[in-house]
Amino acid sequence: MKSSNDIRNLTAFVAVVIVAIAVGKFAYSTPSTILAVASTIVTSISIIFGLSLSLITLASNQVKVSDNVVPRAETRRGIEEDIDWENERTILRQKLSVATLLLTVVLGIVFMALADFSPNSRWYFGVGAAFSFFTTLSMAIAFVLPFSISATIRRDSYFRSSGNS
Repeated sequence: MKSSNDIRNLTAFVAVVIVAIAVGKFAYSTPSTILAVASTIVTSISIIFGLSLSLITLASNQVKVSDNVVPRAETRRGIEEDIDWENERTILRQKLSVATLLLTVVLGIVFMALADFSPNSRWYFGVGAAFSFFTTLSMAIAFVLPFSISATIRRDSYFRSSGNS
């Protein structure tokens, strides 16, 4: 089951990168279109950045499995180790997400500054394309983020509960 999820995730990632490249190419040829929405994008990505940090906080919490949920100590330790491993993966993914979101905000600010000071330079077109590329990646992250948060909360609440309800 893990391998089918991995294949699905890899396929989705490749599709998002292909779309992001197409958006970047479009933005390179028409940066004025991107400039019209750049400030809104920077604001939105900043909010998503905060949500991404909250998932890192959730995943960094150590989960102790309740005796009532899993009575055997060896099984509990195994589950806790699996949870720790999954949390490490989640934290790594979220670090990459935070870096992508932060880079998008910085590129957006630089792009808007270049529009004011050097609208005909190559840098303006290149930064606009990079900003559009990373905006597309950031929006994909924003789409997945609520599902990651809810899955982490659901898993942790199940194993911390006093029963299987």
